[in-house]
Amino acid sequence: MNKIKHIILISTLIFFTACSSKTFSWDSSTDYDQIISQLLKKAANQIFPNIKKDEVLLVSNFAETTTLRSDTKLSFVLSDMLKNKLVSKYSYTVREIELSKQFRIGKEGFKVLTRDASKINNSVIAARYAVVGNYTVTKNQLILFLKLIDIQNGYVLASSTYSTDLTDDIEELNKKVLEVTNEIYQP
Repeated sequence: MNKIKHIILISTLIFFTACSSKTFSWDSSTDYDQIISQLLKKAANQIFPNIKKDEVLLVSNFAETTTLRSDTKLSFVLSDMLKNKLVSKYSYTVREIELSKQFRIGKEGFKVLTRDASKINNSVIAARYAVVGNYTVTKNQLILFLKLIDIQNGYVLASSTYSTDLTDDIEELNKKVLEVTNEIYQP
């Protein structure tokens, strides 16, 4: 009888220890619309007072913070949700840019990647502000960063951050997108 009590006690202890160590939900679906809405809600007081409604905003794909690469499905989903919200809810004019082709954020700050002005897209020249998103995935969370950057001088005028629990959906979308080739294989 004493052995049975010990087995039950140990089993219960293991069960509750296993449950308490799982701090994120692998089974829940991810509401990306809600995540971007919350990020913009936090950013509203810091970023939007600096921008007039008739300003054109450049918006890039979200880049992963440590690599500054934007080659995951998560990057594309987050940036598309952000662009949609900026247009539909906040009524800004948004121009899409490719961060890695036209801009670089590094140790020296925000840089335009050409010295030849004719290579810069006219939409970049016409705009004054860029809204740049970055993200990082930790063991338990997705952390998003949003910055308003004056592209004429590279200054970060405002920034905001938001975090949410990590889900299996986020993990899956954060895998690098393989480049699709146009090769056709025939038997």
